[in-house]
Amino acid sequence: MRGLHQFLTELQAATSPEAEDACVRRELAHIRAKLQGSPKLDGYQRRKYLAKLVFMHIQGYRVDLSLMEAISLTASMRDSEKQMGYLALTMLFEPSDMRGPVINVLRRDLESLRESHTCLALHALANMGTMEMAEELGEFVLKLLVSATSPPAVIRKAALTLLHLVRKDPHCVDVWEWLDRIAPLIQSRDYGVAQSVVALVTELAGISPDACAICYRPAVEQLHHVVMRPQEERELYHHVPLPWLQVKLLVLLQRFPRPTDAHWKALLQQCLQQLLRPEPLQRPMVDLQETHARYAVHFEAVHLAMHLDTTSILVARAAVHVGRLLRSEHINVRYLALETMTQLAHTLSTLEPIRMHLDTIVETLRDRDTSVCRRALDLLYALCEEANVHKIVAHLLDYIPEAEASLRQDMALKVSLLVELYAGDSTWYMDTTLALLDMAGDKVGDKLWSRIAQTVTNRPKVQAYAAAQLLQYLRRAVCHETLIKLSTYVLSEYGYLIADQPGAAPVVQFELLHHHAYYCSPVSRSMLLSTYAKWYTQYPSLAPMLASVLRQSRGVFDMEIHQRASEYTALIELHAQGQLDMDEIFDTLPPFPSQDLKPDDVGPGLFRLSKRQSSLPQVVTVPRGEARRLTRADEARRRLPPILPPVSPNESIVDDVALQPPLSDTCSDLLDLSAMSIRPPSGMSRDETIQTPWALSEDDMVASPDGPLLGPVLAPPVMGATVSTAELRRHSLDGDSSSSHDNAVAPGAASSLLLHETEMERITCEIQRQGARVLVQVSIQNRHEATALLEDVRVVSPLHVRILDTTSSVSMEPGQSFHYTLELLCTDCFFGDTELVLTLAPASRSVSALLPVTMVHFVEPSVLSKETFFEQWHTMGSAHPETQSVFALQTHTDSEYVALMEAAGLAVLAGIDPRPESFVMAGILLPQGIAAKVLVRFEPHATANVARLTVRASDERLARVMHQHIVSQLARP
Repeated sequence: MRGLHQFLTELQAATSPEAEDACVRRELAHIRAKLQGSPKLDGYQRRKYLAKLVFMHIQGYRVDLSLMEAISLTASMRDSEKQMGYLALTMLFEPSDMRGPVINVLRRDLESLRESHTCLALHALANMGTMEMAEELGEFVLKLLVSATSPPAVIRKAALTLLHLVRKDPHCVDVWEWLDRIAPLIQSRDYGVAQSVVALVTELAGISPDACAICYRPAVEQLHHVVMRPQEERELYHHVPLPWLQVKLLVLLQRFPRPTDAHWKALLQQCLQQLLRPEPLQRPMVDLQETHARYAVHFEAVHLAMHLDTTSILVARAAVHVGRLLRSEHINVRYLALETMTQLAHTLSTLEPIRMHLDTIVETLRDRDTSVCRRALDLLYALCEEANVHKIVAHLLDYIPEAEASLRQDMALKVSLLVELYAGDSTWYMDTTLALLDMAGDKVGDKLWSRIAQTVTNRPKVQAYAAAQLLQYLRRAVCHETLIKLSTYVLSEYGYLIADQPGAAPVVQFELLHHHAYYCSPVSRSMLLSTYAKWYTQYPSLAPMLASVLRQSRGVFDMEIHQRASEYTALIELHAQGQLDMDEIFDTLPPFPSQDLKPDDVGPGLFRLSKRQSSLPQVVTVPRGEARRLTRADEARRRLPPILPPVSPNESIVDDVALQPPLSDTCSDLLDLSAMSIRPPSGMSRDETIQTPWALSEDDMVASPDGPLLGPVLAPPVMGATVSTAELRRHSLDGDSSSSHDNAVAPGAASSLLLHETEMERITCEIQRQGARVLVQVSIQNRHEATALLEDVRVVSPLHVRILDTTSSVSMEPGQSFHYTLELLCTDCFFGDTELVLTLAPASRSVSALLPVTMVHFVEPSVLSKETFFEQWHTMGSAHPETQSVFALQTHTDSEYVALMEAAGLAVLAGIDPRPESFVMAGILLPQGIAAKVLVRFEPHATANVARLTVRASDERLARVMHQHIVSQLARP
């Protein structure tokens, strides 16, 4: 079609997407005008316009067209026009549009005597047929399939159309009553017809094999005919006789039960012997198409042989030969070989034919194709038994570190299952599971380590060995958290069994566990608190340190940690007062009841339940080491004084509270208050923390490196990525310690501030904020007996400063004052002060004073939603280190806090922080350029009269200045 060719040429010549869209819109308008304004268009023109519309639809453009244009074209007697009409129907319209006319068109062509018209209608019905169309036209399709006068092409189309309709609804067409007419078509010598009918019958046999039993005999005879009879040259596909028909027949025969008739058994035996001959596969095949055809037939023949009889010699020989295909150079062949061998491993009575290829299967684990590696893993899992489990698990453990992430989880799961199923040796079980947790602990979840804990608890012989092995893993610089959880349980219960061994003393166990707590999640840290509470009476020498850790953990924000620490601290106090015995509360756990070990999980070895083990919990009678070998002197030391002495109502406990903020920029934030992580003390290297991960005071009380808000002693603020107020003052003044910031007032205040005073003069100022500018009114008073002459006024500042209402030289009588007005504009984030330099006569004296104007004076409130605040908080935290400190508070109320924050230009936001006593603020600095944002979180502790202040900003200088200002207003002098 010349018009379509010209349209495609114009599209190709378009130099931009805009030009292409213009061309399409122009052509659409032309087609719409032609179809609506020229009712006498001939078939060629309609076909041309429909072809253009179909092409536009394929390119993704929206095409609006009346359905009648396509329907009218399907009425044409020319095949080319009818074909374009059906193509437009199937591609441009939804099945719900004008179902009546479309059904009439399809019915008309299904009843047509022209083969091409009938085939087009069948094709359209298969692609766009709805349930209503299937019910209306299904009988017509069925008649075309079984009619003796239907051409082979129509029969093929009818069979495939019925296949589509049956997949949508098996009962939309009553095909089951016509199976006696459909079954003979399987033996058709038109192999295209046979292949289409076999596909239809395979679908029906999957729904109801008994109803399709009549098709079994024709399928066997057709397979025997294709395989055993020499084929003509036209029936060969790359030297393979009708490979796709063979594959479909082999798949169909697997849908039926095993035959009982000896005749059909003999025919199938002959076919399988011919198909499973290894000779055709052993010769080199240069033609890739021949390779695909032969292997497709061969693998389906193996599947049929397994379906018929898994004990036959054919299946055993096929297993041996399929194993040789693992070294094939074709990825598809290796994949199919592994998949077939996995099925053989599940069905064969003996694994000897597959076990001989074990080394090759292990090598396949490192195949460059991940899907092949996954099939090899499945095969190894199916091939595993008591005789080779050690070898297979060892290979899998060696491969886990280098396996892809998508495969590592499945591999770890299979290793854990194999270890539990075939754990005959407790030592091997512990070594293997611990190695698995070390390499892929995050891929197996908590179920595996809890099962290990059950095993250790129920088997006393493995308890000491498990504790010793876990201690070795804890000695590493980095240990997986899953191993830490298991170590927390095992060492708390059975660590005393190895406490007398070199390098396993109680203090060593505590140091190793507490060191790894630095990077653990809150769940693991909660478990560690339970271990410390259990060790409190078990190891009296560690009691002061354990009590200190539990006491300090009461100030952690995570609710689980806080609750456990509070409860264990209360128990220790009651124990010290003699009101309860913690040995009875934290006695050794009894064995887990046998009901917890499900029959499906137990294997033939270690997990086989012992007949001597009762299903009821029993207390283990094994003595508990140091806790059971106490001397009388030790007994006297066990009654420890309460951790916190009683405090009178009028007595402050600030002196007993340690203020140690988190030491990293990853401390707890508003999104995750439980994210406080324990880190080594500042200035201590990783190697040092392995040996001495905490600092001991004179009374052996542990100072936790994490530092909750409350602790035992008032300490000066320690900041990781922050600067102190003194440092900031020194930085802003370049070493001048006489900064006027010591007399700073709130930015919103307008009271008079003294800048400079001598016997000769007195200089004061008033600061007022007016939006994006700050006005400073400077007042100079002459206190000398003689007249003073103000010769010059100069301002040195990082800000843009303009002096308003001034004269070049001013005379001031004794006691007289003169006023200057300065306009300050912020052009960028800055450090430092504005210096006012005055030149006075006589003697041209130079007097300088510092104006206490900082970036805080230019900050304006910014109201943010909860989602926006969280997003900006984390963005700033990742881009710049936060400024944070803990300080002692002056006495303030909530209303005073709010007033001070608003005076600093911050908007106090409600509903952001989940802790109601905390304050969250936001502000924005709008210099000439990019706006700088600042977010503040203020956490006062009313009981201890201390607070923690965290400031994050898009500019680090703004965060430091805002932090300094708030601390100067709130901190205790």
